[in-house]
Amino acid sequence: MLESEPETVSAVGGIYLQPSIEDVVFSTLSFREGQLANIHLSWLDPHKVRTVTVVGSRKMVVLDDVSTEAKVVIYDMGVDISSGTKDSDSPGGFLVSHRYGDSITPKIPYPEPLAREVGHFLDCIRLGSEPISGGQHAVSVVRTIERIEAELHKVRPSSTPGLSVAG
Repeated sequence: MLESEPETVSAVGGIYLQPSIEDVVFSTLSFREGQLANIHLSWLDPHKVRTVTVVGSRKMVVLDDVSTEAKVVIYDMGVDISSGTKDSDSPGGFLVSHRYGDSITPKIPYPEPLAREVGHFLDCIRLGSEPISGGQHAVSVVRTIERIEAELHKVRPSSTPGLSVAG
């Protein structure tokens, strides 16, 4: 999404069911231009959640890959800072006001993902073009995952108490 690898990576996880495999992971990625990405992964969560939230200076967009009705929602929300008006109770002394506007759910066609992926692969073969998620993209993703794993192993406690799961 950001077309760059994170500058810093932090991660913490918990091992509950299988030794040496984190079942729950929280990771934060920091990018050179100031962007942050928070990732929460869980094999144990009873809810199937696949969301991406992008927070911009004027709006927010949420992609919910599990939803069949509202895959993308655009929220007109943000914070307005009045630089000309001082307020001693606000951060930095400036007047801060939250803006809550409308939300929009655009109608976007969603083809079956596997069919779309195979179609793109075949187009790349026919046209001799580079795939959207080509080799360099894959290397970047694997490098980031390796950095997250290294962070997990750095902070992994010698033993994490397991959950008692009734069968």
